[in-house]
Amino acid sequence: MKRPPGYDGLMQRMARALGLEIIRDRAAIGLSPEDITRLMRRCAACSEPEDCRRKLGRPEARALPPAYCPNRNLLLFLAKRLAKGGD
Repeated sequence: MKRPPGYDGLMQRMARALGLEIIRDRAAIGLSPEDITRLMRRCAACSEPEDCRRKLGRPEARALPPAYCPNRNLLLFLAKRLAKGGD
């Protein structure tokens, strides 16, 4: 997977907060390397990285991704999919 310019790992941290190890679990949740690169690009283009970083630093970060997160819906879907065993 190619790390896009400006991506600093927030998407992976957000995924981890939801119980996903997005790189390790990639096959189980049906993502290609290109899909992960797209998620990274969306994250890098987010207008609120500082707020996201602050939220991820809090203990309650295991809640939902913030509404402004460009990957929110997909990360929530993937977390549910992994919990169901990849269906």
